[in-house]
Amino acid sequence: MKIDPGTEFEGEFKQLMLDRGTARDITIPRRSKNNSRQSRWHRELWEGGRTALLQSGLPGRFWSDSLSHYNFNKVRSKRIDSDGKEMVSSYEEAYGEAPKETLVPFGTGCRFLDDRVTKGQKFRERGIQGVVIGYAPGGAYR
Repeated sequence: MKIDPGTEFEGEFKQLMLDRGTARDITIPRRSKNNSRQSRWHRELWEGGRTALLQSGLPGRFWSDSLSHYNFNKVRSKRIDSDGKEMVSSYEEAYGEAPKETLVPFGTGCRFLDDRVTKGQKFRERGIQGVVIGYAPGGAYR
């Protein structure tokens, strides 16, 4: 894996690569020609996650959820090439099929079913208001 010498690739990430036997090719610092794709993706991920968090109105403690959500949606969204032609998503390119999930913006309002019924509350409201902060395995929302 080609990486820059930044500190984001130390610690647990470095140990994970060593444990899996992944070869690391560390590029020369401050050479945009070597690091441009990785640096651009890193910047785009942070900008997208920051924008999603700000638009949702949720508190800053949900920043990691906004980054994960942005990345999940980005990988499953169709891409546009330099000529303006629509291309398949990165997910479709990797797995050979279109994603099955319905993508929603970070912080979208939703209602959760609360079907606990107690005596005398037969006609009470059964939904609990919430917001979508991510996707759970199997296609459910978190």
